[in-house]
Formats: sequence, structure tokens, C-alpha cells
Amino acid sequence: MRPPSGFWSHWMSELLPTIERVVRFLKDIPGFRELPMNDQILLIKKGAFEIVLSQAMPMVDPEKLSILDPQLIYRNTR
Repeated sequence: MRPPSGFWSHWMSELLPTIERVVRFLKDIPGFRELPMNDQILLIKKGAFEIVLSQAMPMVDPEKLSILDPQLIYRNTR
């Protein structure tokens, strides 16, 4: 099935709730909120991407050079 136009914007909008959950999780770590705000922001920026990326990896097929949308309906190839 061919992905609709706007595949990537749809893909990112589907991942936004995941990013929000990761940020909430990080903020709930004991002592996190006692850190200076700039350090909190830096840790969220540096840590959230890798966590979200690890959750997205099952949607990537390296052999076919393709990626599925988060609902596993559309496949976008390179």
C-alpha cells in the first residue's frame, strides 16, 4: 500500500505522544526536578531522542530500506 502524501508529518504527529510520555517519565525520576532548568532541558533533549528512536526501530526494515508508519499501515521506501 502506497503511503499518503504527508507521510512524514503524519509519522511525526503519531510519535508526539511517545515523546510526551518520555518527557513525563524523565521528569518523574527522583531528583530530576531539583537539577537546574538548563540541565533538565539538556538531559531531555539528549535522552528523549534515543528512547523514541529505540521505540521506532521495529518499524524499520533495513533489507527493504523502508519504514512503516506508527500504526503499521503504510510503508514508505527510500
